[in-house]
Amino acid sequence: MGLQALTKAAPDGSTLAVVSNNVVIFPSVIKALPFDMPGDFTPIAMVGSTPIVLVVNPPKVAATNGREFIALLKSKPDGLNFASGGTGTILHLAAEMSTPCRAPGVGGNASDANRALAGHQGCMTLHTIGLAGGPTCLRAPIH
Repeated sequence: MGLQALTKAAPDGSTLAVVSNNVVIFPSVIKALPFDMPGDFTPIAMVGSTPIVLVVNPPKVAATNGREFIALLKSKPDGLNFASGGTGTILHLAAEMSTPCRAPGVGGNASDANRALAGHQGCMTLHTIGLAGGPTCLRAPIH
């Protein structure tokens, strides 16, 4: 709705939008956008970036690094589930590229993703086993 309102604003530079990188995939995942992406917008600056972080719940997933995780995926093509922060987002598509399964009953928000990773509603410890991003991401802890 915000981007649709932006398309109706006067083109005088007084109305701006800050958007996530998900806007670049909107045309691929949303059938009828009420605007032309990217034709209706002019990007003016990148103000930040977000890494993609692969985390696992150690009691449920024995992988401790990317290679082990890929081997586990190949050995159990229907045995693992995943959750992301939202359906149709960059994170969701990245996860879909890795595993063919979706956590049952998981919707498109972070609390659903957390519940799926935990396997219950209690506390959990996640281990980071993969990271994609720029040089500033190198400081993130990888177990």
